[in-house]
Amino acid sequence: LLAAALGRACAEGNASADHAGAGVDEQPAQMTQEWWDLHYAVMFRDRNISGDPRRPGDAARGEIFGQDLNDEEHFEAALAISRAALRRLESERAARGAKAPPEVLVVGCGM
Repeated sequence: LLAAALGRACAEGNASADHAGAGVDEQPAQMTQEWWDLHYAVMFRDRNISGDPRRPGDAARGEIFGQDLNDEEHFEAALAISRAALRRLESERAARGAKAPPEVLVVGCGM
């Protein structure tokens, strides 16, 4: 579905100039920086993503933040859970005498 949207956006001239005219089969390699740039250009071209994700947004104005679970209460809860998990990881690593910093993989769209 994304490949079709990316191809359509390129054909319509709605994607980045670097990929203008590229078809579905000619899109950048998936998960590369170029692919993500094109992905965001297509997926968020009609959206306002400049707000604070912890504050209520207005869906009628195209604001994506502050909708669904992106409110201050859920944001703070997720932050507290993440901090607790990292503190536990660090204390376990310290107990084992680990010297190198932990490697953390963040899964999500990165917004």
